[in-house]
Amino acid sequence: MKIDCIGLGCDECCRRYWITLFPEGAKRIAEEIKGPLKKFIEKSCVLIAHIYPKHGKPDGLTINSELLPRRLADFAGKEMQAVPPHFLVLPSLALKRNSSGECVFLSGGKCRIHSSAPAICKLFPFVALSKRPLKELYPFCKAVHGKAPESKTGELDKKQRARVNKYFDSVEEQGFTKLWKRLPTKAVVLLEGEKDLFISKREFLQLIQPML
Repeated sequence: MKIDCIGLGCDECCRRYWITLFPEGAKRIAEEIKGPLKKFIEKSCVLIAHIYPKHGKPDGLTINSELLPRRLADFAGKEMQAVPPHFLVLPSLALKRNSSGECVFLSGGKCRIHSSAPAICKLFPFVALSKRPLKELYPFCKAVHGKAPESKTGELDKKQRARVNKYFDSVEEQGFTKLWKRLPTKAVVLLEGEKDLFISKREFLQLIQPML
């Protein structure tokens, strides 16, 4: 199932989601816009950490809830019925969103970096860490509701899952700042894939301290 977002005149994903990057993807975009990687990261990216309740044995991507930055701990306490003892923390970079919530590379309903767009954009709708049906995951998507059978789920594409696993294995083994030589000055935390909180770079580095 391939979605022609341009043909449908749809840009809802670019308005709703944080578009995450891996190092190779950031380099491709910097090359397309013909600018230094450092400038692209500083101008067009934010630090992002997806955090989820951690069930089972803690590992190198896990943080004790008691070590959360204060504002994040307060935020989690308000948004969750019960704060778990540990969180899985998945740090990366994401494309900035403007004051309207749109990706900064969306212009006039079209992507200005379409040929080097991140894998998560190219693989949509098969980008979820969920077995929920596509039509439930993306109620706004014209293509999904027009083409997808009821049984089709939005589970992450297998090749992308392998790339994601490789990236986070590298974060755990080498350290986040070894993979990302340059860091943006702003940061956001996405709680359970839905609720976001802007934090400082200092708070972000505190959050991922075990992975530095």
